[in-house]
Order: sequence, then structure tokens, then C-alpha cells
Amino acid sequence: MTTTPASRERGFNLFAHNPAHYHPFSFLSAIWFAGLLALAPFYVWEIASGRLIQPGPRSVAAIGYAGIFVSFLGFIFWNRAVAVVGGNTAGLFINLMPVMGTLLAIVFLGEQPHLFQLTGILLILGGVTLTTTRQQRNVNV
Repeated sequence: MTTTPASRERGFNLFAHNPAHYHPFSFLSAIWFAGLLALAPFYVWEIASGRLIQPGPRSVAAIGYAGIFVSFLGFIFWNRAVAVVGGNTAGLFINLMPVMGTLLAIVFLGEQPHLFQLTGILLILGGVTLTTTRQQRNVNV
């Protein structure tokens, strides 16, 4: 269990100690390769248990969406955001992932919104707002 995070940390430190010397796609390739190695045993287990992806337009669209939009473009946009606003500020916005997931489930899957979801969204938005406005206030002082 500790091998994968430790390897990921070593790889990150290798690239992060002087990121200006590395092309962003080199780091992306390293992440994809590490992910491939980490997921390969589970894929083999899934095939061995008889659970195969049925080829068709929906499966190709789902894999294409996950590969192009979520992985590739997400990586590009995240790196650009970190470059523009800095790692400390960009890191705060990772907390918006459950907010977006909840809102997308309500819009596209027809989920019914509940009070606990609204409470969570408001707490997350409040925390991000408080943290980012406090940082701006400290910088201006």
C-alpha cells in the first residue's frame, strides 16, 4: 500500500525540484505511465473475472471523454492555473471538485438536491472565499 504513494512522491520530487528544466508533457507522460502501472493489475483482474468493455459508440465516447477532456485538458488547465495564480491559491480550488460533482449530478443525472449537499457547498464556498480574500488582504498590507 505504501509503495505507490512513495514512488509517486519520489517521482514528483525528481521533477519538482527544478520544474523549469522539464517540459510539461514529460511530467504528464510520467504520471500516465505511473497510472498505467498502478492500474494494470486491476485491469488484468477485471478481464480474468469476465468483465469486458463492450465495444461501441458509448464506450468509445466515454473513454475518449475521460482521456481527452478529464485527463489531458484538465492537466493543461491546472498547470496553467498554477502558473498564473501560484500553487498556494490554486490548491485551494481543488476543494471545488465535490461542489462541481454534486452540481453536475443534479443537472445531468437528475439527482435531487438535499440540505446536506447545500450545506456542504456553502461551507466549501465560504472556506475558499475566506481563504482567498485573507491572502489578498495579507499581500496588500
